[in-house]
Amino acid sequence: MDFKNIIVAIDNEEYSRIALRFGVMIAKQAQAVLHGVYVKEVGLWEGPWFNYSNGTLVSEPYAPTRKEYIEDTLAQRARDVESYFDAACKYAEVAATFQIHTGVVTAVVQEVSQSADLVIIGRRGAHASWLKQLLGSDCARLLNRVERPLMVSGMCPPEETKRILLCYGGGDFAGKSLAMAQNLLAVFGAQLSVLTVGTKKTRALEVQKQAKHYFAQQKISATYILSAGEASAEIMRVADMEQPDMLVIGASIQSGYLDLLAPSVAVRILEQANYPVLFVR
Repeated sequence: MDFKNIIVAIDNEEYSRIALRFGVMIAKQAQAVLHGVYVKEVGLWEGPWFNYSNGTLVSEPYAPTRKEYIEDTLAQRARDVESYFDAACKYAEVAATFQIHTGVVTAVVQEVSQSADLVIIGRRGAHASWLKQLLGSDCARLLNRVERPLMVSGMCPPEETKRILLCYGGGDFAGKSLAMAQNLLAVFGAQLSVLTVGTKKTRALEVQKQAKHYFAQQKISATYILSAGEASAEIMRVADMEQPDMLVIGASIQSGYLDLLAPSVAVRILEQANYPVLFVR
């Protein structure tokens, strides 16, 4: 599972710029192409308030709220974001493209992600300063919609990635997370710890055995941790001890063993983790 095409969803907010820095760092080290995606939110000028053509919102002296003004403003923001994106990629000497879309953020990112090896998004979006929760609504929705590996950037700009914690839950499709961890190790030269959380020890040992066998074949050394309890609580407890620079979560939602990719589990983890979290379906 090599990184060839990486997509980063970007706007002009700080969390998005942190996501871009992760994207640039990974693309440079993996020699991948970084594709910046900016979405002009269609809801801002196609909302129901514009249907009232005789209302005060679309009449003078409220002209700045008219569709033309909003469209011009969003177009200028897109140009500003593109300039920032281009400058960051050129400085790092990363091959890159930039796409401007009009629509709903979650729908656009879901669509363009189909051709990506990795999708990176910010933890919170353009309305972060208005919200109390630690996770943006678009981010929460994308967790359950994007089928490609999805990385949610950390709360701080990246420095180095030396320690990776892989949460492995087994299942028919979870082997993708093992390949992803292998690729990340090759990119970053990091150390690997593998965590398996289960309610039945025999089943958890069998799942962990799968990971041990895989990495032994690849001649990759790792630390293996076995834990029992509620998934998100145990993952964060172990993460607090391991202090990883990146958390990778992989499990098959059809496995019947442990749904590590359930939105509720994912959201609880993201609300506590300050580092990037990569979800592998």
